[in-house]
Amino acid sequence: MQMIDPAHAITPPPLGGLKTEFTGLLAAKRSRLNFDDECRFFQNQWLRTARAGMMSLVPLEEVQAEFMKAPKLGLSYDPSKMQAFCIAHFDDTEGYFRPRFYLGYKGMYHFIAQDKNITLTHTELVFENDEFVDKGPNAIPEHSRKLNANHRGNIIGGYSYSLIAKSNFVICTILGAETMQQIEMGCVNNGSQAWTGPFVNEMRKKTVTRRHFNDLLPVLDLSVELEDSNILEPTGFELEYATHGRE
Repeated sequence: MQMIDPAHAITPPPLGGLKTEFTGLLAAKRSRLNFDDECRFFQNQWLRTARAGMMSLVPLEEVQAEFMKAPKLGLSYDPSKMQAFCIAHFDDTEGYFRPRFYLGYKGMYHFIAQDKNITLTHTELVFENDEFVDKGPNAIPEHSRKLNANHRGNIIGGYSYSLIAKSNFVICTILGAETMQQIEMGCVNNGSQAWTGPFVNEMRKKTVTRRHFNDLLPVLDLSVELEDSNILEPTGFELEYATHGRE
């Protein structure tokens, strides 16, 4: 078993042996991803985290398996596209960092929009002067807001819901202010200009939608089984949104 040692981070993990599998996947999906480009994007992101001391000694097969999650979903590691990233996830059970595929927000929106099981997805922020009633995880909340945005007060949370095709079953995710503030402060501290500019509420909506996407996994038609760390990993979220607003 070949091991990838991040102590020698000048040399990225070799991925050339995956070209045949990669090419076959793209042919089936009619995707235009380029193998050499995707390897370079992934390896550069792996190197960045390894040089920051956030990768550990792991089998090459583990690195390769995470790399292949993006092409299996038809997504690119190109950071400018914000579809997929390579991040480091700290495994609390094992006590060390592991490489992880991380789903970018544009990749997430792509799946929600394309999935035939989802009729509608809607996300809203809730402010202190709004009227809001939580109806539970399988109902649309009652929510009315002031017409004048200046009279709504401070943000106190947000929610996102989806209607499931045919059954009209509802899946609703509600996010409180404390969790949103923790994520927001992490991104601001990581240098994201998007969280301090005029579009901060759009960033907050993306925060809520990302949590909702995780709740949608049981009904989404995905070709890859995703874990929480592929969607909700804090370091991935901060990396993605620190980049957003500086490009």
